[in-house]
Amino acid sequence: MDAGSSLGEGARLRAAAQALTGHRVTHLALTHPHFDHVFGAAAFAGAQVYGAVGTDGMFARGGHGREALRADAEAEGLDARAAEEAADALVRVPHEVCGEWTLDLGGGRRGPAGQRGPGAHRPRPRGAGAGRGGGRLLRGSGRGVRRAAGRPRRRTGALARPRWTGCWSWAVRTRGTCPATARWWTRRSCGPNGTRWPRVSACRVDLGAPAPRIVIRMRQYSADLTPPWKKSQPVPEVPADPGLVVEEPGTGFCGAVVGCEAGTVTLEDRFGKHRVFPMEPRGFLLEGRVVTLVRPSSSAPVRPSRTASGSVAVPGARARVARAGRIYVEGRHDAELVEKVWGDDLRIEGVVVEYLEGVDDLPAIVAEFAPGPDARLGVLVDHLVPGSKEWRIAQAVTSEHALVVGHPYIDIWEAVKPSSLGIEGWPRVPRGQDWKTGVCRALGWPSDNTGAVWQAILARVGSYKDLEPELLGRVEELIDFVTA
Repeated sequence: MDAGSSLGEGARLRAAAQALTGHRVTHLALTHPHFDHVFGAAAFAGAQVYGAVGTDGMFARGGHGREALRADAEAEGLDARAAEEAADALVRVPHEVCGEWTLDLGGGRRGPAGQRGPGAHRPRPRGAGAGRGGGRLLRGSGRGVRRAAGRPRRRTGALARPRWTGCWSWAVRTRGTCPATARWWTRRSCGPNGTRWPRVSACRVDLGAPAPRIVIRMRQYSADLTPPWKKSQPVPEVPADPGLVVEEPGTGFCGAVVGCEAGTVTLEDRFGKHRVFPMEPRGFLLEGRVVTLVRPSSSAPVRPSRTASGSVAVPGARARVARAGRIYVEGRHDAELVEKVWGDDLRIEGVVVEYLEGVDDLPAIVAEFAPGPDARLGVLVDHLVPGSKEWRIAQAVTSEHALVVGHPYIDIWEAVKPSSLGIEGWPRVPRGQDWKTGVCRALGWPSDNTGAVWQAILARVGSYKDLEPELLGRVEELIDFVTA
């Protein structure tokens, strides 16, 4: 039962237990993960190790559990090198107990282990193991054996100076061949002002024929070993309502709240001086108490005052019945981008956007639409630069009720600002190579699914600020033309 407070003490406990029983130690129960109970576990090579649920996680390498145990051991007086060596050699706990568990003690003997009633713990490091008959109890560092009916010796040395401020207790019962020898020994220690902390563990050792019966009360331990009195206590959150008088402790500036926006609060002192402070947690004093200022809640939900295109938003406006006029764009990606940025404007104006899948037959398409004074037609073309194929096609459209405009980019992708995508710029693709495929390969994007790449690009577009001006002006011009 427990392994002592160091590797040396664990080795002495093991030797004493083997001398008493004549057998090697096969099972080791760690009642709870405190250094004075677990640091000697590595000395019990080959023993099956049992512990409370969560103990194995605390002993895992890389966590802060080992470091916390080492620091606690040094604070209690254990040699720093011995504490570091024991913390580094902590064993895994493959058998975590929660509820009832039957231990196989060998030789056909079995004993139950599990949660049993309120427990007790003594603040000084202790190790306990079961002897044979006579009600003997192995305690301390293994230097002596006391009967349970006797009074335990006081530990000497640095480890006899406990620094514990909690409330622990522990109890051991021994049973010999005669019922009259059965006794309980309990010792309790409380914190300052009689503070009683939740009991951590309890162990009951019954020694009798034909086989020892070990009952262990376990509970799950958190990996956070920070004492409750050291944890930060929550502070109240106070709305920064106008007129609220607070003090900023860092500068000593005291004033009334006159404004609150963008994560900051503006205070005005009695001389009329204004200062702006960030609304950080625990950042202000209200009547001497630390508080966290938060933005005051408004009676109505906050609505954006602008649409994605920069127009004034009209909350609650219903879509208008579609006009006879239309806006044609060259491809699907063009239509999706126009809808995302100018969708609110188009619905209020009643303008429908359609895509053409190419403009090679644009004159015939315009003629079939038959634009007129009440059904104007606007067309947005990619790569509309003098001398290009698109330029010559646009020149063939002569209707006064149709307007063909375009941007200088090879594809609508290029109209998205590189900064919005986290790239330095759009790469140059050699003539004769598919532009989208070449761009994906140059930027390391998947070139076999350009549709998915476009959806990722479109997701980065939040407003007109993410688009190049050459596209913004042309789309606004088409909307004005169709709705005139």
